[in-house]
Amino acid sequence: MSADALWGPATEAAYCAYIDDGAGPVVDGDFGPATIRATQPAIGVTVDGRWGPDS
Repeated sequence: MSADALWGPATEAAYCAYIDDGAGPVVDGDFGPATIRATQPAIGVTVDGRWGPDS
């Protein structure tokens, strides 16, 4: 996929294929709480499902 700085379906699919660890986000193109919870352990912040300054 090409870099376009947007989180869309292609990014979601690539992310889920690379990092899952049982998080179970559904590939729907939405950067929602399930995606945020799955991302937070990978970047080493507290898992709370909310995107904030630490995330």
